[in-house]
Amino acid sequence: MDNRLSDKKTRTKSMILKCAREAFLINGYNRTDIGNIARDAGINKRTIYRYFVNKEALAFVIWKQVLEEILDISIDHEGKSGYHKLESLLYEYISRVKKNQEVIRFLGEFDHVFSGEYPNIDEAEQFVSFIRNSDNVMLSYIKEGMKDKSIIEDIDPLLVSSTLSNLLMSLSQRVVIRGEHLKIEQGYSFELLDEGVRLLLLGIKGSTV
Repeated sequence: MDNRLSDKKTRTKSMILKCAREAFLINGYNRTDIGNIARDAGINKRTIYRYFVNKEALAFVIWKQVLEEILDISIDHEGKSGYHKLESLLYEYISRVKKNQEVIRFLGEFDHVFSGEYPNIDEAEQFVSFIRNSDNVMLSYIKEGMKDKSIIEDIDPLLVSSTLSNLLMSLSQRVVIRGEHLKIEQGYSFELLDEGVRLLLLGIKGSTV
């Protein structure tokens, strides 16, 4: 393939994804259509369909993209126990939630829209593969903590890792989407995230912490 043609296709795909991401995060999945994205990208809808079979395919790519960014946490853990590494990871996650509320709203809507069977498209399969491996860092910290006794040993590390991920994502979505209502109804909003992490960590704290 001619390098100039290849570069043009790469630029076009990047522009489609950029405009799709902006549209989804600002307007939501349901209020965004391919026509909006094509208009913002300065191309026609047929061009988008050369790269993505439908809006669902685009959404799965963006869903994977924003999750990767939220979960890609790198902190200096030198000399820390497994428990303290996990603690830093979880508190950094909720810090990112507070700074990226539009992303969490999109993830919440996506969970609702695709609550049933996923569509039979490559992008959905790639997303599932990503999710299966997304907790590897957390899992490694839990196992390390069990080994150094900073985390209790009588747990299933994979189950605990998956539970922590799902609890925090669910709580994050509820707090972001219903934050003001929660403040009025219960007196707290984002404080619930910090308290949630504190309680979750308390439940697995080991003897050496």
